[in-house]
Amino acid sequence: MTAFALSVLAVAVIAPAAQGRQKERYFQDLSAAGPLPSRVFLTVIYRDSHGDGKFKPRSVIAYSVEAQVSCNPGGISDLSITKSSDNPFAPFKQRLKKGRFATAFQAQLDPQRRPPIGELSGRVTRKRTVNGSFNVMDWDPNPGARENCISNGSFHATPCGDPKFQDLKIPLCQRIANH
Repeated sequence: MTAFALSVLAVAVIAPAAQGRQKERYFQDLSAAGPLPSRVFLTVIYRDSHGDGKFKPRSVIAYSVEAQVSCNPGGISDLSITKSSDNPFAPFKQRLKKGRFATAFQAQLDPQRRPPIGELSGRVTRKRTVNGSFNVMDWDPNPGARENCISNGSFHATPCGDPKFQDLKIPLCQRIANH
């Protein structure tokens, strides 16, 4: 190995130990339970704060909820809400409190539209799943029209892998929430 390659490898090995190691873990539920079809994707940060190899969930840094909504008038429509720590237009990062998180939908999806009114909540379990629910209480997909779209569902998101890490023995995520 060249000196440059060795120095890069040394920095990669030393840096995580100095900051406390952390890992991003991805979760998905492709058929959340509810009256209409929906999918939920989450990204959770696990941190090894003590350097003992025990990673604990610390924060949720991204989520995506893709749900059909029932509108009156208007019928069925599709809603997609994605927020992440690296998106300046829809920022999101929430520390877990006893494994739990809850957030209101406040993303500016389109300046012409009103953001959906609703919430997402969940709990990261010891068995490395994320259980929770979402509730869309009101959303108007078309500018200037009151359509009163609603939806809700509960999810049981299981781990899925980032294609960058093919050595993981879990199914690949259909869609990564924060990428």
